[in-house]
Amino acid sequence: MLDCLKKGVKIASQCMDSGTKAQLYVELLNKYVYFYEKFHTLITEEILQELIDRIQSELPNLEGGSDEAEQINKHFENTILHLKMRKEISSSSSGDEKVVSYNNLILP
Repeated sequence: MLDCLKKGVKIASQCMDSGTKAQLYVELLNKYVYFYEKFHTLITEEILQELIDRIQSELPNLEGGSDEAEQINKHFENTILHLKMRKEISSSSSGDEKVVSYNNLILP
């Protein structure tokens, strides 16, 4: 599973179109988050942070005002909102329940 996700990131990085590249990165980030929240031990906050950073570096390259750019930005914003909520939950959990930690993520 991890190898498949890594291959996806490699393929996305080779895309010439910024919109396609950014969209693929956001989709992959969502898949990584899914498996991270299922406690897959090989997926770390560092991997998530790397993808977030890649997406943030690609977003300025999108054609401003286009529907595609708006959709990609909204999708990324929704993902970041989800991560912020999960980060808040993980930092306020009592420790009795099993919750993944997002405390080391630097979110926009």
